[in-house]
Amino acid sequence: MTDFRPLVEAVLEALSLPAPATVGDRIEHDQILNHRVMYARILLKSALKNPNDVEWAVDYLRERLAEHPPTYRAADEVKQ
Repeated sequence: MTDFRPLVEAVLEALSLPAPATVGDRIEHDQILNHRVMYARILLKSALKNPNDVEWAVDYLRERLAEHPPTYRAADEVKQ
């Protein structure tokens, strides 16, 4: 049986972004999250279609995530 743990971890990483600090940061956050959700969906569809290629799909997702890192100011970075 295929180990789907790396797949689940990669999807969790894709969907886990820090909260944005401001409304302007929220716009950028949402754009990045939309890209990451799209790539996570591609990963999940690929894994369901080809369960033996999970490792490749996880690598693909991690490469796409590296292209869309959180570049906005996170709420926990702003001193209150």
